[in-house]
Amino acid sequence: MIAADPKGARIAPSASISQASLHALVGNRLNEQFKANPNNVSLRSATEALGVADYKYEYPYGYVSRAVGFRFHGFHDNGLAPDTDFFIDIWLRFELISPITFSEPATKSMVAILDYLRVDFENIVRIEEIRKGVENGIHNSFYARDPYHPELPEGSVVIDTVNTGADVRTGKIDILDVLMDANGNLQFFVNPLAPPKENLDYFFDFGHERQRQLQDKLDSM
Repeated sequence: MIAADPKGARIAPSASISQASLHALVGNRLNEQFKANPNNVSLRSATEALGVADYKYEYPYGYVSRAVGFRFHGFHDNGLAPDTDFFIDIWLRFELISPITFSEPATKSMVAILDYLRVDFENIVRIEEIRKGVENGIHNSFYARDPYHPELPEGSVVIDTVNTGADVRTGKIDILDVLMDANGNLQFFVNPLAPPKENLDYFFDFGHERQRQLQDKLDSM
């Protein structure tokens, strides 16, 4: 059946990445970065959610999307000496970014944009060099420019590529945009309508099918 609102308009549920899954994606990316450097830094399993910020105004861009906050706990292995324990507070905004093109692109980049970063110690073993190294390493990874993706906003990293299903020849499109909700879940909005020029005299639910396929992909990330 075709899902409809009380006025008869076609609607479709959104697909989503939960705050817990976003937490895991960000943590895995940070840990991969730490393992790639020789500084004996790693993350512990304990993490916390810091909440969701409201929309805010940034000149000259206007209102920007909500940021979601995560706290990660890590340590520096000091050999025979006690580990240096630290925590990372990081707030990120998630958006779909289009490549530079004159038409609706078939793929977009799902990016995390650095909104706030703080690294501090959890015990009395405080080595400022470690704090600066962790903070600078994370900061530099977000602000490294990608010559192959000039469209990416400053301070962002690509999490994954999203296939929008856009076809400029037919006007078809499957995925419309993303929005961070107040609970920290990243919602992906799908097109509820049948593709242009399709026969509408049947009850195939395009919106729910698009949502199902996208949710399967997001769950596998």
